[in-house]
Amino acid sequence: MPGKDKKAAPRIAASDAPTLDRFLTHRITVLGHLLTRTAQRWHEKNSGLSLTAWRMLAILAGFGPMTQTQIGEVIFIDLARISRVKTSLVAKGLVSEIPDPADNRRTILAPTKSGAALYRKLLPDALKRQEDLYEQFSDADVAVFNRVLDGMIEQISQEDARQTGGPGSRAA
Repeated sequence: MPGKDKKAAPRIAASDAPTLDRFLTHRITVLGHLLTRTAQRWHEKNSGLSLTAWRMLAILAGFGPMTQTQIGEVIFIDLARISRVKTSLVAKGLVSEIPDPADNRRTILAPTKSGAALYRKLLPDALKRQEDLYEQFSDADVAVFNRVLDGMIEQISQEDARQTGGPGSRAA
């Protein structure tokens, strides 16, 4: 196939000197902050939970019991914050913690009956909010968007692993 081995030309030439608002990383950061801010307000209003608490509860209800480290790896939040949110969720009776039989220094977190019930109660509205985000786009646009996001996440995850010597790294 002609041209398959050639690198594609840059989409933005250095001579065009784009402003910060045209950089992909900046635009994704802005979108992420807007999504987080609106979701945070919605969750505080509808459940009294912070967005991080909701995410922890959703992870535990959806995937089952986990350690704090595992939760942090899934939702990309540092362990200190996970610990603070866990304390709040345990105090509210939404999450329980039991010693990890493999390592008594760790605990395993799981949703309580009340936590699972709250998750089930909030989930339909959370899914509706998700659908509302896609409302103005065709199914084809959404499919392309998700494919592009998946590709970018995979590419950056591999780069991150190489830089940090993590899983999949060839830098070791």
